[in-house]
Amino acid sequence: MTEPVGAIDSDLVLAQRKVLAWVGQNVVSMQLMESMLKTVLAVMDGPGSFSITEVKKRSKAVAGKTLGSLVEDLLSNLPIDVPEVKEGFKRRVKQRNRLVHHFHADNGVEFRTVEGCASIVAKLQAEQALIREFNASLQGMLLAIGAGMRSAILDWPELAEFDEMMLRLLESTDSKYWPTIISMEMVPAC
Repeated sequence: MTEPVGAIDSDLVLAQRKVLAWVGQNVVSMQLMESMLKTVLAVMDGPGSFSITEVKKRSKAVAGKTLGSLVEDLLSNLPIDVPEVKEGFKRRVKQRNRLVHHFHADNGVEFRTVEGCASIVAKLQAEQALIREFNASLQGMLLAIGAGMRSAILDWPELAEFDEMMLRLLESTDSKYWPTIISMEMVPAC
């Protein structure tokens, strides 16, 4: 018996859903990276007086920037030149741009078969591991900057406001609050 024209292979549909779930996971992880970079740039020592008002002002200045612009800003403000750090950031920007702007062009043919989808998922999982590792080191940088700032501003009248701002940020960027795609069972059926 032949399947009707337009019948959809349920194995392929499930495989495609898994791909799309991993794409979403990677995009959200990249957004977390952007959020952390925006905060790092807002709290880094910059021009002007060092106050909560200045931190808020710098936060507004970076709010609409994209990952590439944020990385350029950060790299131009780093006090030391570490080629590995610069390359790591540049690789993440390229990775994000490939995922967001070129995913279909890179994976369109593979997306049409179960085997191709499995190949795409394997690539996305490897990328997710790199993103999570990078985000963990970025969060460590943010914690170090925040701790250093806090010790320097113990006499600020706005110290409680600063602590609250940092706590909100850390909670929103902590990867333990974001689900990781573990298995196909987490991908909902139609």
